[in-house]
Amino acid sequence: MNGARIFLVDDDSSVLYALSRLLREAGFDVEAYQSSYDFLHHYNVDVPGCAILDVALGDSSGLDVQRALASRGDNRPIIFITGQGDVTTGIQAMKAGALDFLTKPVLEDNLLAVVRRALERDRLTREREDCSRRRALGEPHAERARSARQRHCRKVEQADRS
Repeated sequence: MNGARIFLVDDDSSVLYALSRLLREAGFDVEAYQSSYDFLHHYNVDVPGCAILDVALGDSSGLDVQRALASRGDNRPIIFITGQGDVTTGIQAMKAGALDFLTKPVLEDNLLAVVRRALERDRLTREREDCSRRRALGEPHAERARSARQRHCRKVEQADRS
């Protein structure tokens, strides 16, 4: 899906398998990890997409992974899934910028809708950052090309706000 990838992290192999299969059948590119350590040491920050994190991982928590990504400057959308449904943890995750917080068993249609929203948000964020970078560099282009790019950047920024 436009080079976007879903990074799925869950220490339960049956959940990892089921969600990976669901997402792949829906046409998404998925990278699955059974530990936060493996994910944080192997994922590529430059690959667009989103992360789906289990709250309770064997070697840490999904919240720890969220903090680690933020400390690396990785602003990709994060979707949390949990078997516990702990309201306090959900509030912490959302305050730290999570896109959504879903309870297991996850409803397939709900998960797919949230993933699509996450990928769209990531695309818009990356486009906005690219527009900002281009503006800051003052790339030399013909005035007409610059105007078209500025209009595109304004559209991206407006869409990102909605």
